[in-house]
Amino acid sequence: MAPNLYVRHAVGSRLLLDCQRDELPFEIIPQEGKWRIVIGNVHRDTYELLDSNGKELNLFVVNNREKSTEKDWYYASDYPELSYSDEDKTVTIVVDSKMGYEG
Repeated sequence: MAPNLYVRHAVGSRLLLDCQRDELPFEIIPQEGKWRIVIGNVHRDTYELLDSNGKELNLFVVNNREKSTEKDWYYASDYPELSYSDEDKTVTIVVDSKMGYEG
């Protein structure tokens, strides 16, 4: 099974985005102590929801393996950089923290 990206609200863990459910491609690009997360095919209203909750965003990449589940938690220590491209319908979120664990 392919990895999935979930974007959740930090308080109450409300699910704001589920890339697998919503069939949204995503890519994570490491950059000098930061991670650039690019999500495709996103409607502007979804970006506005993410942007309005920016300080409280937690991003989780879950990779289900045969005998275990690997999870990476991405978050910003202060406020993530968020941007939207109307042309490409992509959301870009840049964060500076990552924690990996198995669950």
